[in-house]
Amino acid sequence: MPTTAEPVLGIDLLADLVTSSAHGDIPTDVRERAKIRILDAIGCAALGSNNRLAGRVLTLATRLDTSGPASHWFSRSKGSVQNAAFVNSVLVHNLANDDVGAGGHPGSNVIPTAIAVAEVEGRSGADVISAVALGYEVQTRLGRPAFMAEIEASALRSTTIFGAFGAAATAARLLELTAEQTANALSYAASLAVPAIEEPLRHSTTDERSIQMGANTLNGVLSALSAEIGLSGTPWALAGDCGLFGAYGHAPGIPEGVLDGLGVTWRENEAFFKPYPGGYGTGVTQCAMRFASDRGVHPDDILSVHAKMSDWGNNTGYSNPGPHETIEQATMSTVFGLAAAFNYGDYSVKIMRQAFEDPRVQEFTQRVRLERMEGWSVYDGEVTIELKDGRCLTEVADIPESMVHPSWEDEVKKFHAFSDPVLDAEERERVVNEVRNLDERPDVSRLIGVLSRTPTPNERRCL
Repeated sequence: MPTTAEPVLGIDLLADLVTSSAHGDIPTDVRERAKIRILDAIGCAALGSNNRLAGRVLTLATRLDTSGPASHWFSRSKGSVQNAAFVNSVLVHNLANDDVGAGGHPGSNVIPTAIAVAEVEGRSGADVISAVALGYEVQTRLGRPAFMAEIEASALRSTTIFGAFGAAATAARLLELTAEQTANALSYAASLAVPAIEEPLRHSTTDERSIQMGANTLNGVLSALSAEIGLSGTPWALAGDCGLFGAYGHAPGIPEGVLDGLGVTWRENEAFFKPYPGGYGTGVTQCAMRFASDRGVHPDDILSVHAKMSDWGNNTGYSNPGPHETIEQATMSTVFGLAAAFNYGDYSVKIMRQAFEDPRVQEFTQRVRLERMEGWSVYDGEVTIELKDGRCLTEVADIPESMVHPSWEDEVKKFHAFSDPVLDAEERERVVNEVRNLDERPDVSRLIGVLSRTPTPNERRCL
């Protein structure tokens, strides 16, 4: 008699990876990249701790609880482990400099979770590195680019929803849950993940973008804590008719690529680092910088700009031509980033804030026309300018590998630049040293000692 094959649920296999992978089973290069990612996330959080939203989120967290054991970074306040993960996740994502790719923005979910849970549970630095690597692996595998595109086609935000899974897997590893408990944690993550009812990047006038990210981190930690006390979840949470994939536009079951080579081929490197702040416009921003800095093109000599970039789907905030009324609109608008890069010859958070007050930049945005290119990545880009003398010039993006996947040395330079407004030189070196030697540390107390330090208003230097 023919037999029917058992359905592949996937959740049990991912849970087994999280619980059974020894630290030494994780490839050395993956573990080393985990340290680079930790330093990058802390730098992004430092950069994101110095604005209105950061202050309001910290106020919210202290209203919820003030006596918990986990630290809110760059603040002397503490809270529950899930609320600390929420606050620190918001800080990492706040100014859109965090890593991005398969699974969304795993650095904003996985790393705040790892450090918060490790602080409370007294886990070693090696434990943190393993948990970060495994959290990235779960998040990037579930967030296959093709599936993310299907979510975007429904006008939902695909880059937040997978954060609950990355956070749940990370927390489960550090809580030392069993495979069954970890599967339950991932099941709860499927129920508690937040994609967005109305895509905030359509308008980019609200604070929802970063709050969504933090909420998914919080819910991932909550999922692991629920599993720890014995709450059970359905094994069909991923593959069922109403599971993650079936509910968000894909056919029920596990899509191709999610489980292929699990534990052998590591996918965490499909999350890339951002060389510039913002959303989809990395490639075209570089083109504008080349025109201004390398070719000496003055913005007053430009009649029009035609920029080709990756398809932004329903996220019309990326193509918003202005006028840009809030810094959030400017942050997410590729048109604004292009205009700023043409006028300043570079692009960073500091320049973005200067450009937001610069009427020349707002005027220049009206000369920019964007064209979406199917199949292009955020690092692809082509910009053609028409000059007043009748010439047309073209630049094609060529983002160097050192910016997409920086070495430790490159990341250290980036960290110093990002954290300079918040930490002094000695404190920055202490963070670098702690992360560099994290695999030798018995716990994260020394790292937390720096991250819990609160700069005075006079010490916070203008970004």
